Amino acid sequence: MFVAPDPGLVRLRVSLRAVLGIGLAVALAELAGFSLTASITAGLAALLALFTVGDPTVRRQAVTTALLPAAGFPVLALATLLHDLPSCATPPGSSSSSPGSTPAAGDRADTPSASSPSCSSS
Repeated sequence: MFVAPDPGLVRLRVSLRAVLGIGLAVALAELAGFSLTASITAGLAALLALFTVGDPTVRRQAVTTALLPAAGFPVLALATLLHDLPSCATPPGSSSSSPGSTPAAGDRADTPSASSPSCSSS
């Protein structure tokens, strides 16, 4: 059996923090009666916080963790608002399929292209 060296048990401590943090976040979301989607989101937020916060002291880690929602909530709210808007990412004159052909495997027929009336070129 192969065992990787772990001087100071750093890998073990980081992995235990990840498992406990994600488990606690999901358990609290479930106990609060949130949906499965919300529970998964809580677990992902805990995982993101674990890898985002890399301050050297516990005090600075606590401050950074406390400030994460200040950046996260506005971004999440903006993404929620913009989710149903059409995407105009395709530049005019370039499309993934030529006129009269069938869409490629990854294309969606209901997604407007840059030439559609809902996307304006300015």
